Amino acid sequence: TYPGVKALSDVSFGVDKGAAHGLMGENGAGKSTLIKILSGDQHADQGEIRIDGRVQAYTSTRDAFDNGVIVIHQELQLVPELTVAENLSLGRFPANAGIIAGRRMLDDVGAKLKSAGIDIDMRRKVKTLSIGERQMVEIAKAVMLDARVIALDEPTSSLSSRESEILFALINRLRSEGKVIIYVSHRLDEVFRLCDSLTVLRDGKLAAHHASLKGVTRIVLCSEDRKHDGIIQGRSVEENINISSRRHHTRFGVLNRASEIATAETFIKKLKVRTPSRKQDIINLSGGNQQKVILGRWLSEQGVRVLIVDEPTRGIDVGAKSEIYELLYQLAQDGMAIVVVSSELPEVMGICDRILVMCGGRVSAE
Repeated sequence: TYPGVKALSDVSFGVDKGAAHGLMGENGAGKSTLIKILSGDQHADQGEIRIDGRVQAYTSTRDAFDNGVIVIHQELQLVPELTVAENLSLGRFPANAGIIAGRRMLDDVGAKLKSAGIDIDMRRKVKTLSIGERQMVEIAKAVMLDARVIALDEPTSSLSSRESEILFALINRLRSEGKVIIYVSHRLDEVFRLCDSLTVLRDGKLAAHHASLKGVTRIVLCSEDRKHDGIIQGRSVEENINISSRRHHTRFGVLNRASEIATAETFIKKLKVRTPSRKQDIINLSGGNQQKVILGRWLSEQGVRVLIVDEPTRGIDVGAKSEIYELLYQLAQDGMAIVVVSSELPEVMGICDRILVMCGGRVSAE
């Protein structure tokens, strides 16, 4: 509790060994406060932290360290004038008769970094590293300390695609070793990729908790303003289809062009997009074909089970409308849930199985 503000209230969740737990919420939701309590940086007025069934009582971050709890903060906590090896050895320098054993320090740090798959020159001063490299040094701290519980606060915010892939591989390796991972992020794709469970905070309270993310429904929206919120003008049909699923075509920071081309051609054919080439600028397509490309973009995502289409045939000719309707019918038959938002009554009566009428922000008829 802060003066006049209760930052957290009745928030509770558990994480099994070898599991990753996602923590999400808007700014001010209480995520940072929760992480600070976990790290011993702040003290809770009520409640408790248990590890292996034992209540933890931290009076400082050192207590948390000693109990195997490490928090990797978004704000980097490194000494710029020291080397990577020295930063990773702070507080634990190997010494002989009070003199730092430099060779042993390098050997110890080198072995840990190699086992973690982190490729950084240990002898470089931190001030010479990029922001992404500094973030990887922060993450390497948890490896050096052999932590039991590792909390990462927006860890990919400063990382390149290649560095992010290294991080994801490291997280999976730590999980396989039985470590507990708490992953704070606003990036849903990362949470779904890495985490087994999820807690969502809102205004310091528990807004949602998913004990398992397996089978969690993924929802996508096709906006009513196709030109402003849908297509990316000046880009090709291929790029517009792949823009949201590009991460599925990337491995260790390298884009698989053949995979992207195959995906684009698959959806151009499947959705009957009329275009002279996948390289055609999308702005040169008709409204109906632009809408098909946007649908192709979301259908190329993995695991989508609910599709929301807002005014799906706005500004589209009669022939193209029929094709869009047929596509929605087929998706529904394939098991996808379709939510059609439309101001055209004949449209919803013609294609929907169930209709809700809204007025003044409420459902007024069904």
